[in-house]
Amino acid sequence: MHTPVALLLELGVILTALSLLGTVARRFALYPVPLYLVAGLALGDCGLARSRPPASSSTPAPRSG
Repeated sequence: MHTPVALLLELGVILTALSLLGTVARRFALYPVPLYLVAGLALGDCGLARSRPPASSSTPAPRSG
């Protein structure tokens, strides 16, 4: 789980990026929603910018004992 500070920082970065995308869209007379969707696809869990590798079920569980 994220710490509250990291969560707020991540939310701030996301809102700043969406604001910049909206500004770029207005500059080129485009609707911002398609750019938001592309950003969501690129930065989502299975997108281009994965923050961590997916969990693999082939790794053995650690032994306790």
